[in-house]
Amino acid sequence: MVAIVKKPSAAGKGEPPKRGSASPVLGNATEKPDPHKRVPLNFKPESRFKDALDDFAHQHKTSSTRIMITAVLEFMERHGTDIGDLKDLVEPRTK
Repeated sequence: MVAIVKKPSAAGKGEPPKRGSASPVLGNATEKPDPHKRVPLNFKPESRFKDALDDFAHQHKTSSTRIMITAVLEFMERHGTDIGDLKDLVEPRTK
């Protein structure tokens, strides 16, 4: 004999997520992260590269972060990527 399969009950989707409160559902991200927040970049070069970068930054009175951002943006632009919305990441240095 075959058991009869019952139709699932219509429980609904529940209440919509509320801003500012934690949700048990991972997909209910209602807040966008700050696009200007600095985040770590998992970049692990050899120590001699890091030393050379730090020395160069010190000689030119800037930060190694600014040098890396500038270098990557120039590389992307050279290879045809539109970086118009990213150019504000490297402002001109004020003296």
